[in-house]
Amino acid sequence: MPPRIAWQDIQENTFTRWTNDELKLRGLHINSLKDDLKDGLMLINLMEIISGKSLGKYNKHPIIIQQKLENLTIALKFIQSEGLKLVNIGPEDIVQGNMRCILGLIWTIILRYEINRNGGGEDLLKWIQSKIPEYGIKNFTKDWNDGRALNALINALRPDLCKDHMDLDKKKKLANARRGIETADKEMGVDKLVLPEEMIHKRVDKQAMMTYLAQFRNLKDTNAAYRVRAFGEGLHKGIKETKAPFFVERPTDAKGEIKIKVLNEDGKEVSCDITKAESPAGYEKLAVSYVPQKAGVYKVHVTLDDKVVDGAGA
Repeated sequence: MPPRIAWQDIQENTFTRWTNDELKLRGLHINSLKDDLKDGLMLINLMEIISGKSLGKYNKHPIIIQQKLENLTIALKFIQSEGLKLVNIGPEDIVQGNMRCILGLIWTIILRYEINRNGGGEDLLKWIQSKIPEYGIKNFTKDWNDGRALNALINALRPDLCKDHMDLDKKKKLANARRGIETADKEMGVDKLVLPEEMIHKRVDKQAMMTYLAQFRNLKDTNAAYRVRAFGEGLHKGIKETKAPFFVERPTDAKGEIKIKVLNEDGKEVSCDITKAESPAGYEKLAVSYVPQKAGVYKVHVTLDDKVVDGAGA
């Protein structure tokens, strides 16, 4: 049985993880939104990181309450100057650890710099619906409880992953959610802002899920090469004057220029024979072969727009 957890905890946990995900760019970390924002340093650093702007002079070693309030005032004024509307929150609320105000502040920041980066919440939902229409997603809460939709979204973006999402058992919610979250983290760089036991919670927090799912839409198209697969004996060994074959396969939507190069142990390029091969629907496959003219180590390089393809970057 997953541990009992309240939806408020889910929101606080997710917002804390999101904050740390940004702060790590400066080697910083917080344990608690309630306690670790009080001197203003973390909030100032957070805003400088996500805005790409300097907040100017501030007290880097605040000790007395007045110094902490001054730092927080600098941070809040900057946030307002960025066009964010702050309602019923002042530096005193943060110093006093008012969680309602603090969570509201962090959500305002997330909404601007994460959710609204490529459109707002409505656009995020429409984007998800366009990627996995078969799941009829209508919200950011209960429609994600069994973990299947997450696996489907991963598959929509990376067809080489979670291909069996439709076959997952709805009753195995925790296992499904864990698989999706772990896969997205490991294979796509989507941070685990929500944990499996939180996703399957019957009252999973909407804002927490929006923060997590926005990462998928905001992924930069830098990992297209990871969707290309190179495989076959010719990648690993070759016999003198004997054809060494291998294949390169990619989803049809993984656009870009594929380059294939084979080098002998002297670093000289070896001629390759490249032809189109039969492939499953939604994929393109190339049949590649070369003939080693002498014994030695041969290195195969396959790239997509100059990014190394998995299995062929020796």
